[in-house]
Amino acid sequence: MFSHSQNTVRQRFGPDKGQPSHAWTVSALLPVIVAGTSALLLVVFVMRQFTSLPQLVQFWLGVLPIHGVAFGTCLVILAANVPSGRRLKALDLLPLPSEPKHFFKVSLGILLVVYPMSILLTYLAMKGLHWVGYESPIPPIIDFLAGEPSALTLISVTVVGVLIAPVAEEVLFRLVLYECLLRSPLVAPGVVTSMLFALLHETPVQMPALFVLGMVLQYARRRTGTLWAPIVLHAMYNGASMVFLLLAGTDLPSGPQ
Repeated sequence: MFSHSQNTVRQRFGPDKGQPSHAWTVSALLPVIVAGTSALLLVVFVMRQFTSLPQLVQFWLGVLPIHGVAFGTCLVILAANVPSGRRLKALDLLPLPSEPKHFFKVSLGILLVVYPMSILLTYLAMKGLHWVGYESPIPPIIDFLAGEPSALTLISVTVVGVLIAPVAEEVLFRLVLYECLLRSPLVAPGVVTSMLFALLHETPVQMPALFVLGMVLQYARRRTGTLWAPIVLHAMYNGASMVFLLLAGTDLPSGPQ
């Protein structure tokens, strides 16, 4: 997908030899799950106790468990297990892509295939759920952008969708979770990781599209040997979703993840 052969891709995006050790991810998984779950329960409690919180505050509270606490815990475990000079490599963030222009062109090409497929899958899922009598809840991001979003709202969504979410979710799912499952007896770790990635977003109508997106992101990371591939593709996908929502209207069943 990224090039004509795996060797060519790795020459463009990162060397074959000297691959980083991901053993630290095994130590990170349980603390990440415990910290993220605890933060989630706390956020749910706060939101139930303070139902009149401003929508912007609710948005940032919703981001906190996974993108703040879980990701932060992951970085703490990384710092405790990997020497400072090797941490970016342990995150598959070094070496940097040797041909950035090619890197972004390929990522854009993949996006042009994956994004229309995601819209189609979301539409079919919406129709299928409606046919069986289930009305899927409005994705939170669409509800957040409903009406006339303020500048602060747009900045918040952009920062989370294009910067925070791609980095945090790719580290947690495509790296930590995948590498742990890869070391377990479980078969098809990429499929399991993508399923959990889709379930995390808690919006049934988007789950088929998110599963496919997760598989593509996992493939991109495995194919290139760098986490920059899924991070950039994820950021492009979310950015396209925000533009699509703002231009086409917030009643459409798609949005940044």
